[in-house]
Amino acid sequence: MAKSKILQQIANKEITVEVAFRRLYIIANDLQDDDLITWIDKELYGYSPDDAVPEYRNIGCGAIVYSGIKGTMMCNMQIKNAPFPFQYIPKQFQSMLVNNYRRDSIATLEAEAGENQSFQNDLSSIIPYLDVGMAITSVYRQYSSNVFAEIINKVSAILLKVFIKLDKTFGNLDELDIGNVDKGVEKELKMFIQKVVFTDNSIHVGNGNKIEKSEIGG
Repeated sequence: MAKSKILQQIANKEITVEVAFRRLYIIANDLQDDDLITWIDKELYGYSPDDAVPEYRNIGCGAIVYSGIKGTMMCNMQIKNAPFPFQYIPKQFQSMLVNNYRRDSIATLEAEAGENQSFQNDLSSIIPYLDVGMAITSVYRQYSSNVFAEIINKVSAILLKVFIKLDKTFGNLDELDIGNVDKGVEKELKMFIQKVVFTDNSIHVGNGNKIEKSEIGG
């Protein structure tokens, strides 16, 4: 039976994911788990341009929308906020648009999830390369705020699994003090965390791990 209040708090969304990360940070230091500490740091303070970013932070291509004018000065038709066919985008840009990894702090993502409104990424830099027989005035990709809620839900699920394991191992975690850890227990916990946090979720931390996917407007 669960003993720690934090399990209920995470499950019922009574605390933010940011707060859960800060509590886990204290325990991770007691465990001396460098990989876990690094991951928590990146989630709390954001991922740098050279960091590999977890796949759960990929919000995808979104809906590509454009506005423009078709025709001549004497006779023209204005198009506003219409879907732009992906196949008309040059291939060298298609691969760059498929992914959009959010590097912001987890607190920023939680705030954006709570705003419950759509947002846009400007793609005007690719307008000169679009040839669709019309004058394009704007191109952007549009997203629902749900993409941020999905990130928060995925991260929350990872944290819950880790805290459940810690609770079963050490009992009540409310004081955030697990004391001296037996070497065998420490090894088992680190193996569990490696699987649940890193292996199952394709998270890479440490020096030399750089993201291989390009971004536009991310």
